[in-house]
Amino acid sequence: MHFLVQTKPYPEEALESYLLRLARDNSYDRYSELADILWQWLAEQDHELEGALPLELSKVDVYHARQASSFRIRALKLLAQLADVNAGNILALAWRRSNFKFGNLAAVSRNELTIPLELLRTNE
Repeated sequence: MHFLVQTKPYPEEALESYLLRLARDNSYDRYSELADILWQWLAEQDHELEGALPLELSKVDVYHARQASSFRIRALKLLAQLADVNAGNILALAWRRSNFKFGNLAAVSRNELTIPLELLRTNE
């Protein structure tokens, strides 16, 4: 299985934004439609990865992984194969959790920039 349209990620793009573009470029109306197909495909490819890629866009990034982000990273690497892009390019889009807080708000950081989670888009 490969995507019909091989969407390339932009260097400073968020993972969620890339997945929205990937879904749209491949004629899915929503990320959730693409996620459902990917969920089934991942389960067929590697039984351990069933559920490693959430159906909700707001929970797809690595810092949301509850138990082990290694499964999420393996799922993103397989996604990169489907999109025919370098897995490192996809993983570079992931935000990293920061210990920094804005009052009582959690934050994420990327390229030395720290942003409150409240300011990130979490829906389509």
